[in-house]
Amino acid sequence: MKYSGFTPKKRRIKNILSSHVKGCFYCGKETENLCIDHFIPKSNGGSDHIANLMNSCRSCNSAKSNRSLEEFRYSMMCKNSKFKDILSGQQVIKLEKVGVHIPLGGHLFHFESCGYEPLITLKDYSGGAE
Repeated sequence: MKYSGFTPKKRRIKNILSSHVKGCFYCGKETENLCIDHFIPKSNGGSDHIANLMNSCRSCNSAKSNRSLEEFRYSMMCKNSKFKDILSGQQVIKLEKVGVHIPLGGHLFHFESCGYEPLITLKDYSGGAE
């Protein structure tokens, strides 16, 4: 993959990440314009440690923004459902927490369908582990 405009360190990181999952970790799109995404957003306590980084296409990186993986998954499920003009992923999460189930189906990200498990999860993340 070609990564123009990146420092040698960022190119090494992208190459390491590409050795685990080809293309975007979220949608699988193979493009030369991959971004480095923080699995746990920096705004939510995520770090720049390689265990917290994933390759992402610009579209997925923008759509995920500073959402957690769960929030991003619900957002994608809503986007692909008949409720897309009525509910947001955040609203569905809040409804689920009070016992209201919205039949959205599921959403499997590309890295999950490849059998790749991120080295870091929200469950075991204690912040700043570099």
